[in-house]
Amino acid sequence: MKFAENFRDHDTSEWFDGISMYQFRDRGRLGLEIEDPNNNAVGIEQPVMADYKKLIFDPYFLPTMERGEEVSFPARLRWGGSDDADGIEIPVSFEKTPEFCEATFEEDACLMIEFGGKWFYKAKGVKTIDFMSLFFEKQLDGAAVIPMRIFGTPADGVNPDTGAKDWATNYYCELKTAPEFRIRYEVPGRVGLE
Repeated sequence: MKFAENFRDHDTSEWFDGISMYQFRDRGRLGLEIEDPNNNAVGIEQPVMADYKKLIFDPYFLPTMERGEEVSFPARLRWGGSDDADGIEIPVSFEKTPEFCEATFEEDACLMIEFGGKWFYKAKGVKTIDFMSLFFEKQLDGAAVIPMRIFGTPADGVNPDTGAKDWATNYYCELKTAPEFRIRYEVPGRVGLE
């Protein structure tokens, strides 16, 4: 992946916007995953995926986020695109690595959630998101506060025509309340019959 490292290490800001693989998943072994011939809904990770993940988490290639003013609920979210959005940040406190971590959202909104450097998607109709995959990859050394950043997106990828002046470029949604977290640090004991 010297190609990407060369872009990172040289000033390309005037003409370079990003790197993309030709395809994420395909049948011809050109993507980061190949389609499982037994089940087209399943991808088989290719060796280049590890290099790709390493590159996309390089701070140079990560999107920048700026912290704005403090807000309270209800909170208005604006989505202009993946590089132009206004969301909210909620600090989540942990005693140690949890054995169980999920959040339930009251609103039936479509959300993109960045939590601990990992992105999660909440579709309309889904109330609860399981965040344990974050902790499978990153164990905590002790107590920690991890910011959760929440962005609202149009459910089908198309902004609805609301009649507002900016409806074609901005999508707005409102979260009336914060998500309700359920965090457990111990696995519940087994109940045995004597």
